[in-house]
Parts: sequence; C-alpha cells; structure tokens
Amino acid sequence: MCRTRTLAAPEAAATATGFYIVGTRDELKKKGILTEQGGGRVLFILWRTGKTLQPARNLDPSLFTAIDTRQVTQIPLPSPSAEYRVASLQDLSYVAEERTNSKYSGVPSLTITSPVDFWRTSKFLIIIREGRGDQVASGASQTSESQAISR
Repeated sequence: MCRTRTLAAPEAAATATGFYIVGTRDELKKKGILTEQGGGRVLFILWRTGKTLQPARNLDPSLFTAIDTRQVTQIPLPSPSAEYRVASLQDLSYVAEERTNSKYSGVPSLTITSPVDFWRTSKFLIIIREGRGDQVASGASQTSESQAISR
C-alpha cells in the first residue's frame, strides 16, 4: 500500500521560505552573518593571511528579508551601479545575470531562473556589496513584498 502525504498550507509555506540580505562586508560581519575562516600567521606578523568569508554557522532569520521562494524570482539590489558578490552556498548557474570575476555589477536585481534548484543548498542568500556601501538591505529597512519581484 502506497501512502502519500500532502503538506498543509502553513507547512508548505514554511518549507518554501527563503531569506536574503544585502550589505557590506563590515556590516554583515558586525551582525554575525559572515565570519572569516582559515588563514595562518606569518612569522610574528599581527594579521592572518588567506582568510575567506563564509556564512556563520547559526544564522538568525530575523536579520534577513523573508520571501516565498515559489513566487519570488528577483532579488533587488540597492544600487545598480555597485558591485555585488554572493557569499552563501547557492548554485549561481541559476542566476540569469552575468558575473565577472565572481561579481555582479550594473544590475538592479538578481534573477533566479530555477528557484527549486537555486534554494536547494541553502535557504539563506547572503549578498556582499563590494567597496564602500550604504545600509544593509534587510527586513528592517525594506519589506520583501515591496522589494522582491514575483513571477
């Protein structure tokens, strides 16, 4: 006998919830969203070399903008003239915009071509605004409904 289970509406919505944030490297580190990993000290020099930015192990969803990944296919970027880099684990082959040296520039948003595949590896999308930046674009300053574009 084969049993199938249908997700109730609230449960289905919870599994389809994704979270995104856009901010400068310093802003995201101060909020505990990014951490520097690896690297080693070089002969008594006070800084480490070879450190990489990675998402923190425990991310707080309240710091992010929540979206319905079944409907939202575009993630707005605060300034089209700025350069952005994705620091989270998503497969960027499912982003329509072209990137140069792992950075997106001259685009007002990131368009997700296959939401199921894009959000499969992580429900948290972390976008770093390169260079000097303004404020973090998160749930506190913008709502997903007013900023994220649905199909």
